[in-house]
Order: sequence, then C-alpha cells, then structure tokens
Amino acid sequence: MQKYILILLTILFSNNLISQTIIQENDRSKASDLTGDFKEGLAKVKKNSKWGFVNDKGEVVIQLNYDFVDDFSEGLAPVKQNGKYGYIDKTGKVVIPINLNYLSVGRFYEERAFYLDSNRKFGFINKSGDVVIPSNYQSINNGFKSGYCLVSNNDLWGAIDIEGKIIAQIQYILFENFSEGLAVVVNENGMYGFVDTKGKVIIPLKYKSAENFKNGKAKVSDNHKTFFINMKDKKI
Repeated sequence: MQKYILILLTILFSNNLISQTIIQENDRSKASDLTGDFKEGLAKVKKNSKWGFVNDKGEVVIQLNYDFVDDFSEGLAPVKQNGKYGYIDKTGKVVIPINLNYLSVGRFYEERAFYLDSNRKFGFINKSGDVVIPSNYQSINNGFKSGYCLVSNNDLWGAIDIEGKIIAQIQYILFENFSEGLAVVVNENGMYGFVDTKGKVIIPLKYKSAENFKNGKAKVSDNHKTFFINMKDKKI
C-alpha cells in the first residue's frame, strides 16, 4: 500500500513541476516576445516590435523605444530608430547621436565598429561616430581583433590595421584568423601557406592543405602525405 501511495505522490509532484514550468514559460512570453543573451550584464529584449534592455533580474533598465538594438560591446550598443542608427551606453544615454544614415552598423571591437553604406560597402567608425576607415570593402570578418581585421574585395581577402592601413594584400581566396602570430592563406591556385601580422609570407604557399598553428606546430599536407611542421617550415 505504501508503495502505491509513494508512486501516486511522485506523479502528483511531477505534474506540479510541469505545471509550474508551463506557467513560468507563459509568464516569460508575456514579459517579452524575444530575449537575447546577456552581454556586459544586460540582455536585449523585444516586445510589440520594440527593443530595449533588461538586467539579470529581468528588470527593464533601458526602455523598449527602439526599432532594433544589438548587444553591448566595449560599453556601447548600436540602436536603430526611425531608420537611422546611433549608440547608447548602459545607462541608456545616447553617446553617438541616432543620425547615422547607414544600412547597418556593428558592435565596437578595439574602438572600431563597422558601417555598411548605401553602396553596400563596409567601413569603420570610432566611438565619436566619425568615419576613420572609408567604406572600401565588399566584406569583412566580424571586426577588429589584436589590431587587425580581415577584409575582402572581389572575393579576395587581406587584412588591415585599426588605422585602415593594409597589412596583408587583398589577394587570397582564403585568409584564416591569426594564431600564434601566423595565419593560413590560400592563393588563387589553391595552394596553402602562412603569413605573419605584417603580411609577410613566412611559409611559402606550397601545401595542398594547412591548419592554424597550435603549440608551435601546424598540420599540413602535400601531394603525398599529411604531417606537422614548425614555424620555420621544418617537418616534425
């Protein structure tokens, strides 16, 4: 008899948990239509087609007044209102006026944020909203990291520094992110090699495939086999 009572209590307890879960999910859906991940302590939230931000307690700390927002990065978040973009800080103060007439803008990385102009070309602005790198590029790879950003024109890739100076010529069909000071690049003949952060070819483009360096070695392959090399292009 005790066994059956235990089973019954278990079923009732489980059903109660399920009911509570459903109620919590329903309450959440009433609070917002969509909530993003927390970045720098705040999460973007959308309700009735308007966006704002909540803290980790679920409290609205930046009112849902915007047509679109993106996550905070380096203390600022891009916002869109009436077809134009600007940036706010974590108190909701407008830091870069919402008058940037671009198709899109991005988050700040190393004090640079991309913008996409009416010709669908990418450039970069600083934290004052000033253009510091003109929109000369067909594509970019996310944003700046360790002082460089990968950029593309005519489906070929290279790299620029935060001042917009080209540090690796835009001539590769593939340009991986730098790892341990070197990046895998592939030329138009499909051959792999490595360049450094100044764009200098350190390991000639002679391999059929290559992977980034890790712990001082990289996996490569030639016409015959796959093996590891060190940073001096010596087989190990």
